[in-house]
Amino acid sequence: DALAALRIWALDVDLAGETFTVPARPAADWFLAILDEDVPLPLIPGLMGPEAEERITDLLLDGVVTAELIATRSRELLTAAAGRPWWEADRLIRSSGASWHIIGGELTRLGVDLNTLSLAAALNAIYVVCVRTMDEKERNKFDIDLRLPPIGVDGVTTEEMYDQRAAEAAFAALMGQAKPPA
Repeated sequence: DALAALRIWALDVDLAGETFTVPARPAADWFLAILDEDVPLPLIPGLMGPEAEERITDLLLDGVVTAELIATRSRELLTAAAGRPWWEADRLIRSSGASWHIIGGELTRLGVDLNTLSLAAALNAIYVVCVRTMDEKERNKFDIDLRLPPIGVDGVTTEEMYDQRAAEAAFAALMGQAKPPA
């Protein structure tokens, strides 16, 4: 979605008939929220203000909303901010985080500042850094691995288990194969 990349947007989320807003946040905030494994609900309410966080926590504790619903709305939120399916955004974020010494260095060299870009624009830049030195065969494999939805998404059966960590490890290995420009 090209529009998601053009500027940093505030996004609304509906929970239990109430609308909550994630303020316009740069890519760096999204990366920090997703990569911080100590935060149980990093996007909702994690990216919201303290009042929204308190209200959502109350709704959760009162059983009005479930952790599953918050996870679903978080995925929808990530999709909207990233301008691509949530699993692609998640893979790019987590894999680049695992290889930040390479990806971050290259982004810095290119003048990309995650504190000033939308999440979608930052993910586009990371994608380009990863694929620009790949031949067509390598890029096709990279694209397939990036775009393959988890089990249970877009018609993939839920009877099979999706191993998120294995998928992230495999994708990170592919990102590690990206070569710096000659």
